[in-house]
Amino acid sequence: SAVVIVATARALKLHGGAGKTELAAENLGAIRKGICNLFRHVRVISETFRLPCVVAMNRFATDSEAELALIETLCANHGIKAVRCNAWAEGGSGAAELAAVNIVFPVFSFLFGVSVMLSAGGGVMCAKYIGEKKIGKASEIFTATLVSVLAFVFFFSFVFLIFPGPVARLLGADETMEPFAAVYLFYTSFFLVFFIASHTLGTFLKIEERPVFVFKVMLAGAAANIFLDWLLIVRLAQGVTGAAL
Repeated sequence: SAVVIVATARALKLHGGAGKTELAAENLGAIRKGICNLFRHVRVISETFRLPCVVAMNRFATDSEAELALIETLCANHGIKAVRCNAWAEGGSGAAELAAVNIVFPVFSFLFGVSVMLSAGGGVMCAKYIGEKKIGKASEIFTATLVSVLAFVFFFSFVFLIFPGPVARLLGADETMEPFAAVYLFYTSFFLVFFIASHTLGTFLKIEERPVFVFKVMLAGAAANIFLDWLLIVRLAQGVTGAAL
């Protein structure tokens, strides 16, 4: 499952103090003030309900490029994916990219969930053997868990890499959404194994009483993700490809 929060530049300006008769005019200051309301909604979804969240920026004819770029930048700075949605102006075709990304999200939730299950089970058994001073047994459990997770993820990454179009159609993408969903699957497949493996290794590093190291690595990864989202989506305008990378 994934949650889509629909936002507009007009609503953000209104939250930022602009009057109802002033919403058609460009007002970057009001957007900077009003976007905290959007961030609050995102936090509720991601932190309280633990669900992946995407912001859909429903574009109006009166929205300026500077306003939309500012929203993308501010969202990227907070690690939030923001996708422009032209459904208001173009109908269903304007929301194709957003819909494609959300069709793919549940697959990654499934892969991550299975890896968490394997890592948690292996971690518990490993901790038990370490407590019993059976280091050899603990090492065997660690190796078996890591190999199982990697084999599982490598299989799906290979499928996404070779057959992105058929997988996108299997997930429910129509002919409008399929190209975007296929691109997202294709490029994500290159990095999926690193994302999953980092969580598995983090689980065992915590058992080894190295939580600070795990925290630093996760913090560095989050910072890199924020920067790359800003660079690829906002500055280089790579769209779905940039979101996947």
